[in-house]
Amino acid sequence: MKINKFLPLLALLASTSGISFSALAEIVVIVHPSNNVASLDKSQVKKLFLAKTDKFTDGSKANPGDQPEGTSIRSSFYEAVTNKNDTQMKAYWSKMIFSGKAAPPKVLDNGAAVKAWVAANSDGIGYIDSSLVDASVKIIFTVP
Repeated sequence: MKINKFLPLLALLASTSGISFSALAEIVVIVHPSNNVASLDKSQVKKLFLAKTDKFTDGSKANPGDQPEGTSIRSSFYEAVTNKNDTQMKAYWSKMIFSGKAAPPKVLDNGAAVKAWVAANSDGIGYIDSSLVDASVKIIFTVP
C-alpha cells in the first residue's frame, strides 16, 4: 500500500522531466561558413562579446549579434562565457556606453534571426541553440 502513496509523486516527476531536458539545450557560437576561423576558445569569445576586440583571431573584422535581453539563452551564454549575470551585464554596458568605449552587440529578435543575420554577414558572429544549426552557419565554439 505504501507504493500507491508515491505514485502521484512519480507521475509528477515523469511529466516534468521533459521540461528539464529541454532546458539543457546546448548553446553554440556561430559564424558565416566562409569565415576562415576554425574555432575560438572561451576567452576569445568573451573578448568579442564584451567589445574588448572587434577582430577574429585571423585579424578579420568581427561583428557580434546578440539574443534579446531577458531570454534564458542570453543569460546562460553570458554567465557561462563572461561570468556575469543579467544585472552585471547591464551595468557593464552602461559603463561602456557612458564612457564612449564601446557599444553592445546588435540585438536580434531570436535565435532564428541571429542565425539568418550571421548567414547573411561574412563578419557576423552570434550564439544560438544547437538545434537551429544548419549549413548556412558554422560552429566555432560550444558553450561549456
